[in-house]
Amino acid sequence: MLHDVRIGAEATDKIRIGIDKAANIIKTTMGPMGHHVSIDFDQFSWPLTTNDGVTVANNTFLKDKFENIGAKYVRQAAQKTNDIAGDGTTTASVLVQAIVNEGYRLLSAGVSAVTLRREIESAIKLVFDDLNKQTVIIKQDDIKSLTDIAAISSRDEALGGMIAKLVAEIGADGVITIEDSGLAKTEVARTEGLRVNGGLLSPFFVNHRAFQQAVYNDVPIVVTDYSITQPGEVVRIMEQLAQAGKKQGVLIANNVDGAALQNIIQNRIKGNFDLLPLRVISYGPIGEGYVRDICAATGATLLSERDGKQLKDFTFSDAGLVGTLAASAHVITLMDGGGDTQARIEELQAQLPNVKALEEESLKERIAKLQSKTASIKVGGVIDSEREEVKKRVEDAVNATKAALSTGIVTGGGAALYRAASRLAGDDYGTRVVSQALKYPLRQIATNADIELDKGDLQAVVDNTTKTFDFRTGEVVDAYNSGVIDPALVVKTALVNAASAAIMFLITDAAIVTIEDNGEEL
Repeated sequence: MLHDVRIGAEATDKIRIGIDKAANIIKTTMGPMGHHVSIDFDQFSWPLTTNDGVTVANNTFLKDKFENIGAKYVRQAAQKTNDIAGDGTTTASVLVQAIVNEGYRLLSAGVSAVTLRREIESAIKLVFDDLNKQTVIIKQDDIKSLTDIAAISSRDEALGGMIAKLVAEIGADGVITIEDSGLAKTEVARTEGLRVNGGLLSPFFVNHRAFQQAVYNDVPIVVTDYSITQPGEVVRIMEQLAQAGKKQGVLIANNVDGAALQNIIQNRIKGNFDLLPLRVISYGPIGEGYVRDICAATGATLLSERDGKQLKDFTFSDAGLVGTLAASAHVITLMDGGGDTQARIEELQAQLPNVKALEEESLKERIAKLQSKTASIKVGGVIDSEREEVKKRVEDAVNATKAALSTGIVTGGGAALYRAASRLAGDDYGTRVVSQALKYPLRQIATNADIELDKGDLQAVVDNTTKTFDFRTGEVVDAYNSGVIDPALVVKTALVNAASAAIMFLITDAAIVTIEDNGEEL
């Protein structure tokens, strides 16, 4: 394997071109009057038309590998912002380019990269503090503010209202999934009860043909993490339930197959006992967590070797109770269980401060499901490309609305950054870079709206924290009355990630890429 090595301006000039190429296409989507980008993946798929910054960033791959390093810096900032805040990816991309361009001028003039890095990081902390002061906390019943956030992010008043109402119902910690609809319209479906991934082991057990589900009411439930293959294991379960006067039961296991599954089917056919076998589709600690959540919700005792409870020891007292259970091929929903979900919720909430970041999201999702704070938005569209475009906007709006509810709002992201830049004190190199860079987002939104910013209007926005620009009309307005607001988390996350990516470029003075033996870049 061979490498091409470039040092100094030969490397940094190329990388900076890549940053500009990536940021220039992403920033065309910025603001209420931003444009769309069409992405052609391959000859076998339809083009995707989107104004979602992170989607554009993640599909910007440049042929020149040195330039592609620059595109990767932008892509990394956008993706990290999306992972944390769910929106603000275009702002992050614009800020990467702005900090790089402002900083590179100083490096070219002989300023030390080490000094510049330190001063930029110090200035970013001051801006972060200023944004905290600008932040206004909103309440869960503030439908107007939530609708404003969702409408701006989705660029659709009707979608905004739908999303805001849903977030207000289930809260910032609720789980909202975005799915395809078989219809042209978009609609919301609330999910009651505990819903987990899993389902039927065979279509034989479907008793609700219209929805291809097995539905059981007021039924005992047995939960185990064993894989059951022997008939004797399921016979004992059915005998214990029958002796308690039950004619039906539900068995959730790691798996049920072979002779054990055949025995269950034969007993049902003969009318001896109706046992519904299900399995939870998840593995490792997450799968075990869901199984224990089901036990908590239903009052069942987990039959597990880890807990010293074997299948052969099962008695009716180990069974739980569920008021309504519906199982399809992929989802199990349990409602009105006989357990104590509140105790389980408090137990999981106590674990949150001690888990890793990757585990935290899963844990929060499990808590939301135990609280029945789950819903889905089924997105419709006439053609596939239209539906995918709407799904991106819905996803951004959901994330932005939940972020606003959890961390508060500012008066327009571009205006908030411009205001912070104008109040940034100091004359060191880093402060000069940051104060200039933070003005780029507002200017780009104006450019996309074909509006020229007036100095008097800019000063009015700087002087009054409730004022902002409405680029749909070109006027300075009261942000809260007109609904031009943004989640504070989105703005702050974009700032921090952009600064980090830009600094990585500014301290770079050489680059290495892999090439083929014939001298072509891989």
